[in-house]
Amino acid sequence: MKIKRILVPTDFSDHSDRALDYAIDFARSHSAELVLVHAIEPVRYTQVMPDVSESELQERYRARAVDQLAAWEQRTKRRYRRCRSQLESGIPYEVIANAAEKLKADLIIIATHGYSGLHHLFLGSVTERVVRIAKCPVLTVRAVEAASPKQSRSRRGRRSKSSS
Repeated sequence: MKIKRILVPTDFSDHSDRALDYAIDFARSHSAELVLVHAIEPVRYTQVMPDVSESELQERYRARAVDQLAAWEQRTKRRYRRCRSQLESGIPYEVIANAAEKLKADLIIIATHGYSGLHHLFLGSVTERVVRIAKCPVLTVRAVEAASPKQSRSRRGRRSKSSS
């Protein structure tokens, strides 16, 4: 299987940043293009800010996301030139799966946040849903230890040397 395009969803968290590190290493080893994707969720409730309309709040989120995604893309391009980004509106797991299909991604590399218990029950898991509905393979990078392949190899090497 030739991997030509890797989709990397981001919510701009540290977890996503770690998954991006992994994706950059993976893309280099396959000479693949990276596509960063961010989903802006629809605003559903503005009672907390009654003087702001839903459309105004949505536009504020969009403006902030445009800036953040541009910064992530530029930072990524300093490390790996074959990168672009895409901003979409919608339910994150649907946006990610649809973008992967539309862009003909060969792989999705996505972080987990490591939620469990009630937090996971109420918020669900975007990653879990992406794994279920995406038509291409999905590589999940654990929140606890989302090391790049090179870091993982060096850690394994240290462990095996110290245990000898």
